Amino acid sequence: MSLKPSRRHSPSRFCTALVFVLLMSGTSTSSGDPDCSAPRLDSAEMGELANNIVLVSSGSHSGLGLVVGWKPPLGEAPGEACAAVPAHVVYGQDRTPSHSRYRSQVLVRFAGEPPMRLSRDPLFPQGDADLTFVCFDWDGRHWFHAGLIPRAMRPGDPLQLIGEPGLARISQVRGTLVGVAPNVSISSGADVSTTGLNGVKGQSGSLVASPRGVVGLYLGAADNGYALSLRAIEGMARTSNVLWQLTEARSFDCTIHRRCCPVTHGTPASPSIAFENLAGGVSATVDIGSCADLAEGSYELRSTSNSLVCEPRSLDVYGGAAPLEVLVSCALRLDGTWQSPEGAELYCLGSVQGVADCAGLATLGLGAFEGRLVANGARVSLSGTFAGFGASGDLHWSAGRLTGEIRRQNQSPIVLNLKRAE
Repeated sequence: MSLKPSRRHSPSRFCTALVFVLLMSGTSTSSGDPDCSAPRLDSAEMGELANNIVLVSSGSHSGLGLVVGWKPPLGEAPGEACAAVPAHVVYGQDRTPSHSRYRSQVLVRFAGEPPMRLSRDPLFPQGDADLTFVCFDWDGRHWFHAGLIPRAMRPGDPLQLIGEPGLARISQVRGTLVGVAPNVSISSGADVSTTGLNGVKGQSGSLVASPRGVVGLYLGAADNGYALSLRAIEGMARTSNVLWQLTEARSFDCTIHRRCCPVTHGTPASPSIAFENLAGGVSATVDIGSCADLAEGSYELRSTSNSLVCEPRSLDVYGGAAPLEVLVSCALRLDGTWQSPEGAELYCLGSVQGVADCAGLATLGLGAFEGRLVANGARVSLSGTFAGFGASGDLHWSAGRLTGEIRRQNQSPIVLNLKRAE
C-alpha cells in the first residue's frame, strides 16, 4: 500500500485549469509535471504491515490475527498485546464456547517464533460479527505498525491480502473494494464486500490492504470475498475493554484537493507563504489573505521574505469541503553572520523561532561576546557576556538591518549597525 503521494505524470486539463484559477487569486504555482494517478498499492510498504500479524491455531482450525493494541512490560509485570481474530478460527462453528477449554488449546505466535502464553481467556464472539479477541504476553521486543486505519474507503479501490511474512501465495491474492455496509451482516459476520479476494483455507484473518490503509480483516471467500472493517473492529474492542493502539494511516490521494488559506497575526507578517509539495507535485505561493487549491500531500511552508522564519514549517493537507485556514506566525530570522560597516561580525545559530545563540564582536574592544538574541516583533534583545562580564543591549530590525546599542556592565554603550551577510 502506498503511504506516500503517487509519483507525477503528464499535466491534465484539470491541472491547467487549476493553474489559471490560482493565478487569478493572488497565487502563483510551480507545477513541474504535476498530475498524478490515484494511489496505488506498494509491495514494499505492504510487507512492513505483516509485523502486526500473528498466527493463530485452535484444534483443527488455523488462520491469522491482527495485533490492534499493546502495552510494554512494566517492572516485573509482562507486557500485553491483543489481536483481532476471526471467531471461526478460534471457535469453529461454536457460538457459545467455553472460555477455559478454548484457552488451553489456542496457540498464538509470531512467524518463526514459539507460541506465547495467553494473558486472559479469548473473548466471546462479538455479536453478529465473525470476530473475537485473543490477548497474550508480550516482551516488548516485537515492533508493531499503528497507522493502519484508512481515512476513507472508495468503491473500486484495489485490494490485496497480506498474510504471514514469506508466504508469496498470499501476496498474490488481489481484488477490488465493492463497498462498506453501515452494519455487520448476520449471515457473513462482515461489513466489507469485495470482488476477486478468493483466498484459500488458512487465510482467514489476513489483512485486506488498500492504498489508503488496511481496510479490514479477511473473513472468507464466499461472494467474492468479505471482511470486517477496522472501524467496526475498533468499536468492538473499545466496548470489550481490549487494548487499542491503531490510528489513521498517513496516506494521500493527490487527485483530491483542499482550499488552503494562510492567515497571520501580529508582526512581523510575511507578505506570502510558499507551499512546497514534498512529493514534487503542484506547489504554490499564496498571498496572506488569499487561498489556493492544493492536492492532498505533505508540504513545506516558508516565508517569501528571507528576513523571516515562520511556523508551522510543514503541513499535511487532506481533502475536505471547508477551506483550511492555516494560521502562520512569523519571527525575524536571526541565524547567519551579521556584519557592521566597521568589520565587526556576530555569528549566530538559530535554535527556535525568533531565538539565536551568538558569538563574536571581538573587534569592538570589549572582548569576545557570547550570548543570545531574542526577537519580539521588530525589537531584538541581546544578552550574554563580554569576556566574562555581563552584557545587554536593545536592537531594532528595519529594512534588513539590526541597529541599536550594546553595553558591557557599567561601561558606556556602543552603537551597533548590523546587516546579515548574504
